[in-house]
Amino acid sequence: MSRPRDGDLSPAVWLPRNTLARSYIGQHRDNEAVTAFLATEANDLEWIVHRAGISSDGPSRGSLRRSARTFSVATFRDCADYSYRTVTDRAAVHTADFSRYG
Repeated sequence: MSRPRDGDLSPAVWLPRNTLARSYIGQHRDNEAVTAFLATEANDLEWIVHRAGISSDGPSRGSLRRSARTFSVATFRDCADYSYRTVTDRAAVHTADFSRYG
């Protein structure tokens, strides 16, 4: 539920972040500060931020793919698989994307 770099949250994400997930607001702000730092101070490095929605441990529910706009709440296993695949994807460098099933 962290805001994308230089962007805004959609109303569908903003509302739960500021109501149901309000107790995690410090974590969201930390995540946003890290992304801002990477974009401004570490642009000479290769970096990727996975803005994952993680629900629980459990069996795979499918394959996640990068998405700039929509997200899926996924299992730890699927997020780990996505992260592993993303570090080898040259097109993912300097991104801070969601992931979704698709």
